[in-house]
Amino acid sequence: MILFTSCTKDVTGTTGVFTNPLDPETAVDIGFETPAVVFFPATASTSVGGGVTLDIHAMDVDSIAGSHIQVSYNKTKLSLLSLSPGSFYEGAPEMLFYYEDDTDLGLIDIYSGFLGVDSASVSGTGQLASMVFTTISAGVSTV
Repeated sequence: MILFTSCTKDVTGTTGVFTNPLDPETAVDIGFETPAVVFFPATASTSVGGGVTLDIHAMDVDSIAGSHIQVSYNKTKLSLLSLSPGSFYEGAPEMLFYYEDDTDLGLIDIYSGFLGVDSASVSGTGQLASMVFTTISAGVSTV
């Protein structure tokens, strides 16, 4: 015997828990169109000296062979600790991944692309990069 149960009322404190911003249906519900580049999570909090990981995702892309992504951050609040390629490029042949962090401007340029003569590309939704920031002073910052 298998028993299925459900409830029709929202349980206190769970509103939005099952919302996945990387889901195309959710994207439509919250009002943006694909293809798109999005940060996940959309918000994060930490204490001074703590770390915050932000992932950059491509949503519903078709045959991308490279990208240039520019990210600005508040240099008085955050410091880039590390930046690494995302899982979207795993198994990709001859992949170039390079970034520059201009700490004077609070500006990160991320470059990625396939090398060689083959027409390698990726499609779909996936993680392009993962950034880890360290908080250097209290306050609110937008990336």
